[in-house]
Amino acid sequence: MIKGFRFTNQLANAEIDARIHQEFLNKNDGIFYGMELSYTNSSVTIAEGLCEIAGRPIAVIDSETVAVDAESLYCLLILEIDLSKESTKDIFNQASFKLLTSSVDYPTVTQQDINKYNSTNTIYQLEFARFRSGTNGITDFKDTRKLLSFSGIYAQIKSDCKAVIEQIKQELASVEDGSAYMLKNNIGILRGIIALNGIKGDTKETGIVQNIQYPTGFNKDNCFVVSVGFNNTSNTAIAFGSLFADPRAILHGGVDKEVFLKDDGITLTSTFYWNGQLGEDRTDKYNFKIVLMKYEVLEDEYTIGDVNSDGIIDEADLQMIQDYITEKIVLTEQQFRAADMDNNGKVSSSDYVLLKNQLGITD
Repeated sequence: MIKGFRFTNQLANAEIDARIHQEFLNKNDGIFYGMELSYTNSSVTIAEGLCEIAGRPIAVIDSETVAVDAESLYCLLILEIDLSKESTKDIFNQASFKLLTSSVDYPTVTQQDINKYNSTNTIYQLEFARFRSGTNGITDFKDTRKLLSFSGIYAQIKSDCKAVIEQIKQELASVEDGSAYMLKNNIGILRGIIALNGIKGDTKETGIVQNIQYPTGFNKDNCFVVSVGFNNTSNTAIAFGSLFADPRAILHGGVDKEVFLKDDGITLTSTFYWNGQLGEDRTDKYNFKIVLMKYEVLEDEYTIGDVNSDGIIDEADLQMIQDYITEKIVLTEQQFRAADMDNNGKVSSSDYVLLKNQLGITD
């Protein structure tokens, strides 16, 4: 179905208009002109003017005044759009100035995406000022309005782009020719163990590992799978992108493997096909290594023993090593290297013992 907006005999949809305004203004809110603020001990007044909020122009005719109580509070003066309210041709109820208050600290505004077509979102708030109220009236008043202009917005975008380009130039200036820096810092590697289970008389074994957590800074929208490899837990080499699960697989079958990038984590599935029927129920365990590539530079620093990268080497890191050994979790490449206490390319009970001794744990 195609729907037209601002065509003859077609509707001028408010959400579509507002979305277009937002894109032209780079999703900026602010004041076009006027709307100066003044205050007394018990009220704040907004003068005549025009602003843009969530892609929607709103005007103040003459002035608007908001009363302020004498209670000791942190206050935000806001302009709120509430699309759950009804407006008519003559009465506009969907926008108003009001106070957000808290006894602890300044509140935060709510800014829902009210311009998403057929959305149920209804609230969008724009801050105009913040201050303290009390028995002595308004104190610590701060005008937080943003002025809005096309030239200012595009100047801001140009400035932001220039700053990013300069940052990239500075980082590249320190990289030697032929360095693998750009590639290395965009790579995320996950290691773990998958169990493939087969039933007597069947010709295949299957296994799945779900909810594998992404490396820090990675998600389903900013990376892709470069390779996934397996090797039997009795072997040492990992066959990246191999059609076979281990060096013996060419003698008795091949393996299919798939990696699914999801919102809540990564899922690895595998099916090992035998050339004949299984003589008994069996489980074969395989080490797996998933290589992800990210679209942006990622820091790849680690400290031996600090597996969770929180800057402290403690029992939490020891627990991560234990959970990895007992197949409860998988590790990122950074975590794996930090957990490899003896630097032998493996994480095993010997690494657990080394960190346990380092922490002085004797039980």
